[in-house]
Amino acid sequence: VTVGATISGMIGQIAAGLPAGTRVLAPQADFTSLLFPFLAQEARGVTVEVVPVERLAEAIDATTDVVAVSAVQSSTGELAALDDIAAAASHHGAMTVVDATHAIGWLPLDASRFDAVVE
Repeated sequence: VTVGATISGMIGQIAAGLPAGTRVLAPQADFTSLLFPFLAQEARGVTVEVVPVERLAEAIDATTDVVAVSAVQSSTGELAALDDIAAAASHHGAMTVVDATHAIGWLPLDASRFDAVVE
């Protein structure tokens, strides 16, 4: 458990700790505070692949090291399939990072299923 001032700052700490060669999978239209900290690591060998949020769970495979997703997409209000994402990530041994900013307070969310949850 840690406390921080911004989502991007918290995600940035996670992203900066990833080793070179890490493959991150995220929704293509996700909020910049989730995506940009990972994209900033590309110069040192972290790869970010984006897919439509509705295909995120099915895109997780053995080459996925980290799955980063907002529980609720800020631009559309679309809900991420968190149950499917958690199951697929667990099956493939991928770390999960969830931005719960737009979900906390109205969407039931079992944070214990994920490796990192920020709000």
